[in-house]
Amino acid sequence: MEAIEGILAAVSPIRKNDSEGEFLVTNIHGIEIPVPYSCVKDDAGKLSQIIRLIRKDVTHDTVLNFYELHLQTI
Repeated sequence: MEAIEGILAAVSPIRKNDSEGEFLVTNIHGIEIPVPYSCVKDDAGKLSQIIRLIRKDVTHDTVLNFYELHLQTI
């Protein structure tokens, strides 16, 4: 989870919405976009880590797109 959060934090301010299972990422235009994620549970049934980011629909970019956009603005 920390690795994905680190990438997102490097791109823009983020908020995490646990109830919806998504990060709220502010893009370069100042628009907050939900980036959904899924988690894996450990043997005790606790959520242990984020295993992947998922796309809610085709209008939402993946974290790599956010990262690439960030690199273009440096």
